[in-house]
Amino acid sequence: MYQRSLLISLLMIVFSGQNYAQVTWSELSQIPVPPPHKTITYGESEHHIIDVYLPQNVDIKSNIMLIHGGCWQNQYDRTYMGHMAQSLSERGYQVFNIEYHRTGDPGGGYPGTVQDIHKAYLYLQKYLTELSSRSSAINVIGHSAGGHLSLWLAATEPGVTTVVGLAAISDLSSYADGTGSCQIAARNFMQAQPAEAPEAYKKADPILMDIPRATLTLISTEKDAIVPPSHNATYVQRTGAKHHIFPEMGHFDLVAPTSGIWLSLLDLIEDSLR
Repeated sequence: MYQRSLLISLLMIVFSGQNYAQVTWSELSQIPVPPPHKTITYGESEHHIIDVYLPQNVDIKSNIMLIHGGCWQNQYDRTYMGHMAQSLSERGYQVFNIEYHRTGDPGGGYPGTVQDIHKAYLYLQKYLTELSSRSSAINVIGHSAGGHLSLWLAATEPGVTTVVGLAAISDLSSYADGTGSCQIAARNFMQAQPAEAPEAYKKADPILMDIPRATLTLISTEKDAIVPPSHNATYVQRTGAKHHIFPEMGHFDLVAPTSGIWLSLLDLIEDSLR
């Protein structure tokens, strides 16, 4: 933990000269990622894997299923969420950073991707029960497209306790009608535009699904050009989800340990999980 803290301190010094400028994907991908304590599998595919980050010398507060983003595309994987997994484990959480089939993988895209998310959740329920874990409740945190998958899971599985969506894509139908690169990727994920496959979107779009029983918290950043805060307005109005917006920051500040809001973000996530 000391080496991890030292690394983050050094990185913060490097980035402080930028006055906490928005973290880019290139910068995020260059930060060394802490390795998991172990890796487990929830299926037979090479994509059915989960990195497990365990608290050290403290009681487990609760369990977190972490879902990465990347516009549902297979050039992005769970690796970058290792920073959050490690940081949350240091705060006493047992964190499961999951992988899944994405667009571009055989069997990826809709419905294969959401089927993987459901499969991973059911596996973790069984895994925690077999461990005789003090708490088998599962909180879910997702970033960007992973936020969409988190909200989808909560609408599908009433046992999900809490969802924290970081720059979550909550309104898939309106998002897929856009012209941005990730919005185009949303159409590729669904293999159709909303008007072409309304029934599929009803089963895949959180804003068209049943309102989850879970406690819902959405966290956005003011300068996010990929999933702007305004994207979540309709979902918040419909579900009553809490919505927090960090000023000035961008899309990847929510998952970068070098971000100027990192500690405040972790505090906010903890508050949301209580």
